[in-house]
Amino acid sequence: ACPVSAKTGLGIEDALEYIEKNILLPNNMRITQTENGISLSVLDQSSPSTALNTIDTSLALPKATWKSSADRVVNKFSIRWGWNEGLQKFTRVTSFEDSNSVAKFGEKLGTTFEFKGIQADLSGSSIVSDRGNRILNRFSTPQVDIKVQALLRTYSNNAGDKINLAYPDLPQAGGGLGINTELEIKSKAINLSTGIVTFGLVY
Repeated sequence: ACPVSAKTGLGIEDALEYIEKNILLPNNMRITQTENGISLSVLDQSSPSTALNTIDTSLALPKATWKSSADRVVNKFSIRWGWNEGLQKFTRVTSFEDSNSVAKFGEKLGTTFEFKGIQADLSGSSIVSDRGNRILNRFSTPQVDIKVQALLRTYSNNAGDKINLAYPDLPQAGGGLGINTELEIKSKAINLSTGIVTFGLVY
């Protein structure tokens, strides 16, 4: 156990879980594994002007696959924040809802997020607003999963990285399908026998 406070005697059973839930998640960050160890990835905040690695027909193998599903749509949720150590409770609750998504898919409740790391006197309100709206933008429409196999030279792209996918066999951006050329790597697997890297990508 890792003590939270020597004064209160409170403890954390899993320090990594506590850090991921209360510090990294509110900041839209994830711990990712790389060839050289671990690193922090900032999700969902790349700029269109950012130079991204590109996977195109010169690197990707034929027959990429994709699927779209509304099963994971989330269009209504709350964020509890402003943790008070003395009171042992959250002092702020902010609710979010995408009315257009609710009208199209019905009310899809998400989890209630609890972020102890966000405080009102540290720009808490603006941080909560930014994170909540990013979650709505990401999950209030059907999610698209894309699977692409590529040559081994693409192995340096890791989970959490953003890439530009220029691949003609997939639906193009627009049309309400949740497809975009700028994607995030959700998973990566390497077959050392064939030299093929399989990427799971999401918008």
